[in-house]
This record gives sequence, C-alpha cells and structure tokens, in this order.
Amino acid sequence: TGNVCDFTKELSIENEIVVSAELSGISASELAGQYIYIENDGIHNAAYRIEDASVRSDGKLVLNIGDASPVRQYADEYDFSKGYVYDIEAGKAFRIPLSYETK
Repeated sequence: TGNVCDFTKELSIENEIVVSAELSGISASELAGQYIYIENDGIHNAAYRIEDASVRSDGKLVLNIGDASPVRQYADEYDFSKGYVYDIEAGKAFRIPLSYETK
C-alpha cells in the first residue's frame, strides 16, 4: 500500500505510475504480473496490470503499466489543447494485493 506520486499524463503506448511505498521484504521485480488498484472517483476502473517495476534512487517505485493509459478523456472534446481528464491522481492511496504459497 502507499500513495501515487506521479504518472504518465500524455497519451502514450508506454505508461508509468510512480508511487511511494515500502516493499517490506519483496523485490520490485516480484510485482510484475500483479495489479495495482488506485482510489478514484469510481467513474472508471483504476486497476492496472504491472508489466515490470523498479526502484528509483529517491526510493520511489516506478510501475510500468504498458499501453494501459490513466487518461480518461480530453478535458474539452473541441479543444485538445486543454489537456486531459485522468482516472487517477497524485496523492491517492493504492494497494497491490500479493499472494504467496508456502509449504
């Protein structure tokens, strides 16, 4: 668990979500294939499959979500220069459920 710090804010086929979280005994590479669920306004789903993950020098976790975009729509469908509306935002809480099997 933790909070969203930043994310890709343009339409792209390569998207990232930067989060603040403590890994607590797991490596970033173990997050590949898992899903991140982010609090949002509920209009769209804010769940993204993590393609891979890495830790920056400042300790923030960078989650590669591939071609899944946090962009919901244009802010103004007649004036694209006004930017976008997003399904997520900085500061919102997230969770990445993990499961392990032990013998």
